[in-house]
Amino acid sequence: MEWMDPPMAGGHWVPEMIRFAGGMDGIGNDGAQSTVIRWQQVVEYSPEVLVVMPCGYKIERTQREMDGMSARPGWNDLPAVRSKRVYIVDSPSYFSRPGPRTVTGLEILAEIIHPELFSGLIPEGAAVKFLQ
Repeated sequence: MEWMDPPMAGGHWVPEMIRFAGGMDGIGNDGAQSTVIRWQQVVEYSPEVLVVMPCGYKIERTQREMDGMSARPGWNDLPAVRSKRVYIVDSPSYFSRPGPRTVTGLEILAEIIHPELFSGLIPEGAAVKFLQ
């Protein structure tokens, strides 16, 4: 999620990063702008992992704004929520700008998506699990 209100799916290089990390972004568009979506699209997609990365937001700011997102209809039914696989990442440092640190962003996503294969790739303070 590149934005929470209104909900926005990832665009630009983020869907490609997710794919390279071994995931699948069924809502975002490779190479296109981030897209405003209906919340119902997220609910219908039923993500197993949800990474929240509002453009330009550090983790602390995103955490302060998660109440609105987690109060949406269907939130508690999302597989990612039920399995406690909702993550908040440091968007401006690793995802919002093209550059060398997007490689670290890719590693962060790889560990979030496939913790059984990767460990120790997430720099301290770069990602947290969202636990309500």
